[in-house]
This record gives sequence, structure tokens and C-alpha cells, in this order.
Amino acid sequence: MQRYFLKENAECHQRFFITQKEDIHHIKNVMRLSVNDEIIINFLNGTYKSKILSTDDSIEIMTMELINIHTELPVEITICSGLIKSDKYEWLLQKGTELGATSFIATHMDRSIVKLTESKVNKKLDRWQKIVKEAAEQSYCQMIPEVKYISNLNAIYD
Repeated sequence: MQRYFLKENAECHQRFFITQKEDIHHIKNVMRLSVNDEIIINFLNGTYKSKILSTDDSIEIMTMELINIHTELPVEITICSGLIKSDKYEWLLQKGTELGATSFIATHMDRSIVKLTESKVNKKLDRWQKIVKEAAEQSYCQMIPEVKYISNLNAIYD
């Protein structure tokens, strides 16, 4: 069953709207789900099996039952790495998320080939956050890891 994330608290038999364009497109066009189909939604306070009520401009769902799933590691893991070429860093984010990392820190190293300018940082962070979100959905994670960029390795220690 397909799973999605909502940054809200939930209770059983409560209605919610999925408003993210990527998720709406995925539900309607990729998965071709329709009214009365079931999906899994990860909320801040738990995971719920939910039923789709409508698929208009947004997807309206109702939580049906709380699912007791514990797939997270008992420790928090942060992966800090220097910037590597785009596709390899995206692969690192994907596999790290699938293995249970809870956060990532990208930083500039003295010998890094990749250089990020201030104008590109936000665009890259948005892309990286999208990659870890999709990897978390696919690997049944209960939370989406956080991705940060710190321009100087010494700033991590401060």
C-alpha cells in the first residue's frame, strides 16, 4: 500500500487534505487511485490506514485505523559528507535514508570539486529534500530525514 507524509497530528476518523502537488499527481496519475482506495499516511504522531474520499483539486482522506509500526532505528544517525558530484550525492541521500539515517549535513571541504554558490543552495536543498522524502516513502520510514547545508566544516563543531 502506498504511503505519504502529512506534517500534522491525527486521530481516527478525522478528515485531512493532501495539498502537495507532487503527492496529488502521484496519487491520481501514477498510482491511479480513486475514491474508496486505501493509502497509508504518516502523521507526526503515528501512522494511519486512510481512505480516499475525493480526488478533486486536493485529495481528501479520512483516517481509518492506527497502524502500530516501528521501523525506525533506536539511535539517531547523522551523515555528514563533503559535496560530491550531483548524481552521486543524490544516491548517497537515497541509500542513507533507506538505511535509516535521520539527518544529512552537506558541507564544503578543502578538496571538494563541487562548489555551491549561495544562489544555488536553496535550489539544491529543495531537490535533496525531495529525494529523501521519496526514499522515506519507498522504504517505509516513519519520518523524513532533514537535509542541511553548512558552508564550512569548522562551523559544524561550533
